[in-house]
Amino acid sequence: MTSPLLLTYHALTLLFLAGFALYDKRHHRIRNAALLAFLPWCLLSPLLMYFTFPGLSPAYWGIRSAAGFLAGFVLLLAVSLATNGGIGGGDIKLVALLGILFGVSGLMATLALSCLYALIHLGIRKDGFRSFHLTSRQTEHQKDYATPLNSIYSFHDFFMAA
Repeated sequence: MTSPLLLTYHALTLLFLAGFALYDKRHHRIRNAALLAFLPWCLLSPLLMYFTFPGLSPAYWGIRSAAGFLAGFVLLLAVSLATNGGIGGGDIKLVALLGILFGVSGLMATLALSCLYALIHLGIRKDGFRSFHLTSRQTEHQKDYATPLNSIYSFHDFFMAA
């Protein structure tokens, strides 16, 4: 059974992510100072997991978090390089920090669900799947929805689309 402390931690993490989402939606960037402030919060996760599930060693939770950090950073860096900077550095660093929280498997599940959400969101838009075609004639609004990564922390759009 999950402890109330762990549930509270994850609920507050969602509030942090909502703040990142709103700021990123408005300014199209994630500030390094905000990411540095979020880092200690993320580093609490392995400790909290250890005390919640004491049967596993602290080394397990540390390795799980480090692997998640590296997986998130490397994966999004590769996508950014493949798309000629289609994903910004702040997004890369934020997903790396989320890797600390979720580990590799949790992070991959989160990214897969965000891609699924993006596909569903694009499907219910008025122009349907035409926004998949990345052309130079797209408006900035259409480009915002073209990358599935935006849906990871785009809670505002999720609730507005419902």
